[in-house]
Amino acid sequence: MSLRDETNVIPLHEPLSSHSNEHESIGREQARRHRESDKDRAFALVGSALLQLPIWGFAMSYGVMQEYYVDHWMLQGDRKLTGIIGTTSNGVMYLSMPFLFALFTSRWARYRQVAAVVGALLACSGFVLSSLSKHVWHLVATQGVLAALGCALIYSPTTLSLGEWFNTENRICNRAIAYGICLSSKNIVGSVCPFIFRGLLDRYGFRTTLSAGYGIPQTYLSEYARNVSALSPTFSTLLLTLINIPGICSSTFFGFLSDNKHFQLSASTVTGISAISSALAAFLFWGLAARGDIALLVLFALTFGFFASGYSATWGGIMKNLEHDAAEENEAIDSGILYGLLNGARGVGYVAGGLVSVPLIKAGSTDSMGHFGYGTTYGPLILFTGLSLAFGGWGLVISPKWKTLLRLPSV
Repeated sequence: MSLRDETNVIPLHEPLSSHSNEHESIGREQARRHRESDKDRAFALVGSALLQLPIWGFAMSYGVMQEYYVDHWMLQGDRKLTGIIGTTSNGVMYLSMPFLFALFTSRWARYRQVAAVVGALLACSGFVLSSLSKHVWHLVATQGVLAALGCALIYSPTTLSLGEWFNTENRICNRAIAYGICLSSKNIVGSVCPFIFRGLLDRYGFRTTLSAGYGIPQTYLSEYARNVSALSPTFSTLLLTLINIPGICSSTFFGFLSDNKHFQLSASTVTGISAISSALAAFLFWGLAARGDIALLVLFALTFGFFASGYSATWGGIMKNLEHDAAEENEAIDSGILYGLLNGARGVGYVAGGLVSVPLIKAGSTDSMGHFGYGTTYGPLILFTGLSLAFGGWGLVISPKWKTLLRLPSV
């Protein structure tokens, strides 16, 4: 009997204790992996945010360069062609992204780091070579094409890696908010670089500046402030900075609107808010700004900067919706290639805007300067900007499911 009691008592403790220790060990290991994973995600986000400086510094501050080129013309060719350099740079970057995202998603994924290094070398070479330019087309080729390709080679692999780190919901933030934070960093760059470029250009000239360092409103607003509103170069540079400052908050804000758990808005709704509000800012504030009207120009820079800067941050929500639809249809979808295609579509807009902007300015009234912006030589350009933005959000209105997109009850 005592032997039976002994045998009954022994198995009650030993296996239970071993089982409990095993669970505790597994729990500690999982917690450690979660901490390391969150830490790696945070480093990936910080690294991507810091890389926005070399990628977007020139493109977002080109208005300062454009103004300097016009005031200190020393090249052969039509100085008005300098207006297409900034839009060409953005266009080349965005148009190349669908191809680069597709290549670095699967086939050349192991070459992402090499591509980023090559891109940095190309970008530096492009800006250094542009300092030797003798003709205006040299600037278009070096700054608008070569340097832009280099920046795209940096942006594409790093953004792909960021999207992979945040491809599912985690304890830090989701993918749309991660993209929004990076775009906020991009606008920090756009807020600081105009003053840096202005100081370097005034002190050293464009050749030394380009050797050392490296949308339409961003290109022409500074020039408009000088020529039409008769503002000082410092205030013209400030306007360009004011376009980018609101984007620091709006990119993260629109990323949150596109993908959050508290209240859900469809991707079309968020995109429509960004596009239509930007169009209204162009029509009402830029178009109606009288000569010397500083207040309306500042109001335009702030409102346009807030709503237009948040446009790219809505793509995270678009990708989430498409991935959800693909899952329901049991279809495969590559989010990296999809993000590249969205960038490519924006590149078409940049290139089209650059090609159209020069003839639009030539078509403007040069003899009778009107009281408002519409009556100046920039009038057709203002109308084109507002209309193109309005049509960008028109899909919200013509969608057959617009009530569903807005989540309104049927009448």
